[in-house]
Amino acid sequence: MAQTTLARCVAGARTALVTSVLALATVLQVRPAMAQNSSTEALFEARRSAAKARFEQGVEAYRSHRYAQAVRWFLEADRLAPSPALSYNIARAYDRIDDTSAALRWYRDYLRRGPDTGNASEVRARVTALSTLLSRKGFQQLSLMSAPTGADVSIDGREVGVTPYTGEFALGVHRVVITLKGHREVLADVKLLANEPKDFSVNLQPSPDYASVSAASFDSRSGAERRSPTGPRRFGVAPWIVLGSGAALLGGGLVFELLRRSEEAAAAAAESQVEFKARVEAMERQKKTASILVVVGGGVLATGGILVLLNRRSEASSPGVALTCGIGGCAATARGTF
Repeated sequence: MAQTTLARCVAGARTALVTSVLALATVLQVRPAMAQNSSTEALFEARRSAAKARFEQGVEAYRSHRYAQAVRWFLEADRLAPSPALSYNIARAYDRIDDTSAALRWYRDYLRRGPDTGNASEVRARVTALSTLLSRKGFQQLSLMSAPTGADVSIDGREVGVTPYTGEFALGVHRVVITLKGHREVLADVKLLANEPKDFSVNLQPSPDYASVSAASFDSRSGAERRSPTGPRRFGVAPWIVLGSGAALLGGGLVFELLRRSEEAAAAAAESQVEFKARVEAMERQKKTASILVVVGGGVLATGGILVLLNRRSEASSPGVALTCGIGGCAATARGTF
């Protein structure tokens, strides 16, 4: 009977522990998630409003024949909220000031973004005319793109920028090298022909030699219990290990939250849409990681705290309970005289 009563008590304590941990996890997870979603939506809305204002300023400048100013306003709007229409407006403004290379670049960008637009045939004709003018000088335009973006680009042994990249090079064959940390290097010979701008796009593959982070594991079972004149503690040093692990996880959650805020600030100050997108994606990853660490850390910390409270010393001959926890759950065994 004593053993049955003890088993019921242990089961009740276990149920209460699980309930409290789940409640804590829910509170810790929901509040940060709501705040982060609101922050992200506000950030996007602010960028859209800013892009609209700059677009309207660009239209006004274009109508007033201030084409260089129109280019600056349209570029700023495109950085905040890219669209095919902005690419077309930028190209037309550059065309008005006879900037052949820039006009060609943005007309081509317009066709990539909206290949089925109503004026596509007209724009293709303009691309042909501009590329012909460029080839008469012995050059042609080359655009390099990669997925993911942000890869380093080297042409003929000279570093020229990062993807997406567009530049003008002499007609003929050029050695292109595209590198991105954690991915296989891409080497290619690209031939530039007269009257024909070139697009070169590549999907970067992860490198098998890149060191990946492996999940760490630990054994919560303690070694031989240190005995004292009053007898061993019921759970040994395991509660302190659990408590320390919970604190470490919560600390990790704090670190990722700080990283998320840093990415949010960097996104707001992004100089290009590519950088903005990368910052927002990084911000979402940091947010998810922080939420997971807070939830898991809160549960582990609560468990460790309860185990510390229950981890009292007992006389060697007095009744006691040994609690062993593993992957499959926890089990209790009784000892002593009841």
